[in-house]
Amino acid sequence: MNITRHNQVAIYCIEDINDYKYIGSTNETLNKRLSNHKTPSSKCVAKKRLNLYNCIIYELERCSETERFERENYWMGR
Repeated sequence: MNITRHNQVAIYCIEDINDYKYIGSTNETLNKRLSNHKTPSSKCVAKKRLNLYNCIIYELERCSETERFERENYWMGR
């Protein structure tokens, strides 16, 4: 994939101590995205299941904005 940095999206995984995983995508930094998941106003489905205060977040891959949902779905199916 030949993608310029400014239009890249990170596909990421949040994994908690209970081995629950959440796959998402963002054009923000991973630390910023995790902080957003933790905010009280967040409607993230991960909050209901994951221990967001005892977890790790890591990048699975980078892709273009046009591939975002295809790649996110790929990782969800693994």
